[in-house]
Amino acid sequence: TPAISATSGDPDALSEAQTNEAADIEPELFLPGIHLFDATHHYFSQNIEKLSDRIDSVFGDDRIFEEVSGTYLQVRGSLVYGKGGEITFDGRIRAKLHLDNLNDRLHILVSGEEDPVLPGTVISGGRLSDTYNDLDPAVSLQLILLERDLWDIRLQPGLKFRAPIDPFFKVRLRRQQVFAKKWLWRTTLSPVWYNSRGYEFPVVVDFERDTGRGQRLRSSSRVVWRAEESSNLFVQEALQFSHPVGRRNLLAYVAGVDFEREPKWQDTNYFLNIRLRRNIHRGWVFFEVSPQLQFERSNDFKPEPSLAISLELMFGGAYLP
Repeated sequence: TPAISATSGDPDALSEAQTNEAADIEPELFLPGIHLFDATHHYFSQNIEKLSDRIDSVFGDDRIFEEVSGTYLQVRGSLVYGKGGEITFDGRIRAKLHLDNLNDRLHILVSGEEDPVLPGTVISGGRLSDTYNDLDPAVSLQLILLERDLWDIRLQPGLKFRAPIDPFFKVRLRRQQVFAKKWLWRTTLSPVWYNSRGYEFPVVVDFERDTGRGQRLRSSSRVVWRAEESSNLFVQEALQFSHPVGRRNLLAYVAGVDFEREPKWQDTNYFLNIRLRRNIHRGWVFFEVSPQLQFERSNDFKPEPSLAISLELMFGGAYLP
């Protein structure tokens, strides 16, 4: 081939090519029984990761939006029925664009929502006009520096279109590995700088396990430090168990608690919900019903029930029939 002939007459070039090739080879231990451990690691890694990707893809999880390759579009509209019969609205629009004339490691991201301090799992709404007016569209570039099984590193400079325009710069580092054979351990650091409010440093640690028959157990721990509230820390712990119900439905049970450091370490909110997600059209249109319950300190931990009904459309290679 031309690539071989280009270096075949040049010993120095050939040596350099061999050196580069050798540098890309992962180190390997030659110990008795190591191949059995490799096979076990591969089996659990592959199965846990595939199940995690599949469930997060169905639920339109933030991780999928951050890590998916190629073009991706998510549109969600929700009605929230609160205690007393009041009706509020919530919406989400975000997209990742892969342009053929750009580098494969460069994407354009468009988001129509403010990044939450703690994502949580309870959908809360407002008036339809407020939902529209409160959107802070953000456009950014995502540059993939490293994308491998264990490591994923990305840079994301961008602008939030508010008055005045708010530039920001985000770094996202993700490390994952198999833990105790059957658990997947994923740590994600996402330090970000906003011109309007300074630095934020969110850290997310997930432990998850495939419990068989398409079931998954996940523990998520989130910690957020913000420069504008430098003496405070926001902490959230959530447990989620999900499993399929037939071929078209996915059911998830979620329970969690929020903490903050100021004025002292204290619990600020408990939440419970059930998410019944149904594929209603070719794996890219989903209907969701979610009974929810919150207990907020600001409301003396009185139960606040609500019911969220959502329709979500997702476009991208993962959703092709």
